[in-house]
Amino acid sequence: MKTKDNFLEGLTPQQKEAVTYSKGPLLVLAGPGAGKTKVLTLRIAYILNQTPKEKFKVLALTFTSKAAKEMRERVESLVNEQIKRTYIGTFHSYCHDLLRAYGEYVGLNPDFVIFDKHEDLIALLIDAVKERVSEEMQGEKEPILIERFANTRVIENTIPGFYYAYRKLKDNLIGPEELKQSFFSEKKYFEDFIFIFELYQQTLRKNNVLDFSDLLYYSIRLLKENPFVADLQRRVYKHILIDEGQDTNRAQLELIKLLCGQECLNLFIVADEDQLIFEWNDAKFEYLVELKEHYNMEVIQLYESFRCPQEILKIANNLISHNKLRLSGKEPIRATKSDIYTDKKAVELNNFQTQSEEAEFVVKKIKEISQKIEWIPIQQNNKFCVIARNRYVLNEVIKKLDKENIPYYVPMLQEKIISKDINLVLDFLKLKVSRNNKISFYRICENLGLNYEDLVEVTDLTLFDVAIEELRDIDPELAKAIEKDENGNLKDYLNQIFEIVKSQDSEEIMEDIEFIETLYKDFKKQHKTDDLGEFLNFLAMSSKKEGKGVAILTGHASKGLEFDYVFIISLNQGIWPDYRAIREANSGNIRNLEEERRNCFVAITRTKEKLFISYVNFKYTRSGQQPVQPSQFLYEMGLLGGNVNEAY
Repeated sequence: MKTKDNFLEGLTPQQKEAVTYSKGPLLVLAGPGAGKTKVLTLRIAYILNQTPKEKFKVLALTFTSKAAKEMRERVESLVNEQIKRTYIGTFHSYCHDLLRAYGEYVGLNPDFVIFDKHEDLIALLIDAVKERVSEEMQGEKEPILIERFANTRVIENTIPGFYYAYRKLKDNLIGPEELKQSFFSEKKYFEDFIFIFELYQQTLRKNNVLDFSDLLYYSIRLLKENPFVADLQRRVYKHILIDEGQDTNRAQLELIKLLCGQECLNLFIVADEDQLIFEWNDAKFEYLVELKEHYNMEVIQLYESFRCPQEILKIANNLISHNKLRLSGKEPIRATKSDIYTDKKAVELNNFQTQSEEAEFVVKKIKEISQKIEWIPIQQNNKFCVIARNRYVLNEVIKKLDKENIPYYVPMLQEKIISKDINLVLDFLKLKVSRNNKISFYRICENLGLNYEDLVEVTDLTLFDVAIEELRDIDPELAKAIEKDENGNLKDYLNQIFEIVKSQDSEEIMEDIEFIETLYKDFKKQHKTDDLGEFLNFLAMSSKKEGKGVAILTGHASKGLEFDYVFIISLNQGIWPDYRAIREANSGNIRNLEEERRNCFVAITRTKEKLFISYVNFKYTRSGQQPVQPSQFLYEMGLLGGNVNEAY
């Protein structure tokens, strides 16, 4: 552990003040590249360093497992064994562990399985609705859904929309019971909607499955309905730190308040409202303000950026200054190394006739720069990125990269597990943990080409027993390995299974196994147990694999990342900002336009060396090429002359 003398070396005055602050709740406004992770981790280490004989723990919550892992590793390097006095994880991982320990108080089986794929959960709900309608047709159940859902096609077309609505409702802490109390319940359509909502929750419980929204939904119910659990958490976790506080939605806001109680002198939040880009997930500026005012938080701003050249920060400051939803009194962000970052060529603006010409330029420039810096794409993924507002805008660039055989990756499309064989193994393991969960059973049947309805027509066996029996006929060695008891040694158990699957000699299989083995090491650093179910849930809550090559990103997907060379393409009115946001702003509602501006601000500030911005004269549409104007953001940045109001 570092000593008190050298612990704070190299910090700016603002960073040092934040790390050592002891006068009560603190909100740290950390701009892009301001060293927020450094401040957070040093704050945790500082607390532990100052209290070596204390027994309390430090709770630090963030939004991605990748961010949590980075924070944990940094803290451990500073405090060694004292890392045991911390819980550093995501909101979802904390809620998972809380429900594992106390879930029975809200009617949950503690060995629940988490499913993170929308298509699996939609399939489960569709099957539940079909089963209910069938029972109504046969006179076994009261006729509630039959009038509207007798047609299978209606079920398959309607239920996916219902599913996404249920997830959003639960994120806002609205379950079936809360919805029943609303005025909607008087309408017949909403009677069906609420009934299927109840059916969805019942089906999840019956299969011992939780979706991601359930983790916070049930945790908050647990803490509200069982105050002794909340009180215990407060006594254990004396210090609470929140990363990316601007991204908290209603459920996460309520969780923070329940963990803090009415007064929390040791609440520490790092946030930047200028980087709030997840309003679609109910993250709101007002939630951050509510926390600030509720706990009477002092504010420290980290306004120095260690990432971006000054010229890039200049256009970023110009752009974001047009937003009204900002905390007052903020300083503009400025670069720390002005002697290095004064090159006016740090930003290059280009105009092209078409998106095809634009993509041609991007790929040509990547080739040109990569030769100069001797880039090895299969080893590096932080050199180049291409950012657009929407995924479809990136298609031309992807085509050109394919043509030139330049490696690239699309994080939002990355799968954690890509090989059919490892997916089959994981589905069997999930079914082994929760022996009648239909989701895993359906996926196994699909993978093996089996008709699941025939298999379960008349049987008293569990779905796991039915599935493993079928696997014995196809691959008896694999079936035998899966059936074995883990005997408290999960690593050996998984290795035995993987040795069998490795015989396929597939690059995809080896890549998947390597990914799982790495995750297992991370799992063991955080958990004393070798429980198979806990590990599978850890896998479900983990970040996707990192690709190699050129990153192809939407503005939202670029959050939290940084690259040497950034290309922001098709910065045009109606593309970025989106035409819907412009239309709403023209009607007086500027909220979505401000989020578009923040999204662009985030994209700009991913840059470490050079930023290429481009706009086009014609965009692709279904009816052909259509003329399009430069984005108003280019005027607001000061990259195009004239007044934005005159331009539009």
